[in-house]
Amino acid sequence: MAYYPQLRPNSSVVQNLGLPTIPHAVIWGNEDEEDGLILTRLIASWHHAGLYGEDRAYLDCYRKEVDNAARKAKDKKLKRLAEDVLSFGVGVVKLIEGIVSTNPVEISAGITSFSKAITESIRARKDINEQLREALECELIHQGLNAYWNLKVSRSNFVEDTVVVVCIPCDECADDPDPQVVAYCFSVCTGYGCEPGTPLYSYPVSYYQYEPHDGLLTRSEQLLAGAAKTYEAQKVNHFQEQFWEYTPIGNAFQDLFNGGAGAAFVVPK
Repeated sequence: MAYYPQLRPNSSVVQNLGLPTIPHAVIWGNEDEEDGLILTRLIASWHHAGLYGEDRAYLDCYRKEVDNAARKAKDKKLKRLAEDVLSFGVGVVKLIEGIVSTNPVEISAGITSFSKAITESIRARKDINEQLREALECELIHQGLNAYWNLKVSRSNFVEDTVVVVCIPCDECADDPDPQVVAYCFSVCTGYGCEPGTPLYSYPVSYYQYEPHDGLLTRSEQLLAGAAKTYEAQKVNHFQEQFWEYTPIGNAFQDLFNGGAGAAFVVPK
């Protein structure tokens, strides 16, 4: 643990490494699995990924049990409860990726509130056996940890930009039968000057932009200035990046060796 602070992107050790003085390429991992079970897969990959090229066994364990219980259950409320547990991480990750105006702090509070609500729903059910109850609670903990980790690792940059929109000429506003639409149309076309000959208008927008990561480092933390070529390794986490078992990694190296990033990387055949 004494060495971990030195490995962080903002540590003095990393900051003073300097850029390579020889030609270099970068392969950055983008762990974009929809379920967002990044922390669990990251830990499993430490051992399993390099040996077997497979790192999902651990995270699939409780998911299979809960899913089977949901399939067998005739109680619609129990099915919905199981689905809520299994989809918890997915919902959080999609929320993070689709941030528009929500502050990450508010998302964190939402995770806590939603997980408490599901926990209470599980414990309120007196008609399910202890084994299923434990499976539901364990999977919820598992999903919650991964959701928090994803939020912790993710970086949401606040962006201020403009959006260009096609103008609707004012003389076409009256064609809509809804008076509210007509009123709004007139307010927009007059406000942005959408007269004949003005095909476009722009207005300012602001939002939080999700930055992809490999389960540990964001894209910007993995990139390196001056790279001859940059490769994106989709569905590959931090530890998987060192193994050829994963197609994006193998393809990137093959392209390098074939000269895709310049003669400096060509391997004679």
